[in-house]
Amino acid sequence: MVGDLGQRSEANLGHNMTSGFIITNEGVVVIDAGGSIADAKAIHQAIKKVTSKPVKWVINTGGQDHRWIGNSYFNKLGVTIIASEACKADMIERKDFQFSMAKKY
Repeated sequence: MVGDLGQRSEANLGHNMTSGFIITNEGVVVIDAGGSIADAKAIHQAIKKVTSKPVKWVINTGGQDHRWIGNSYFNKLGVTIIASEACKADMIERKDFQFSMAKKY
């Protein structure tokens, strides 16, 4: 999904980056979970239009909020979240600010 080229907003659900997914024999791999729970749900709905396979993994490619705040949506579905140590450290360092910004969408 190609996101809005502008800033994160309520209208774009915090999705102003490109996310994607890969369908494997075992299930679906999501690349970047989105900038809000609503964004993650929209990503999941787009996946369901293409395949009935379950999402099994989410890979976060960076610590920017629009890449990982949707993790909680997928986590509730039992999906395995994957991120590098550097990515996790960045998420932890900036999470308070990022969550406060994401509340508006």
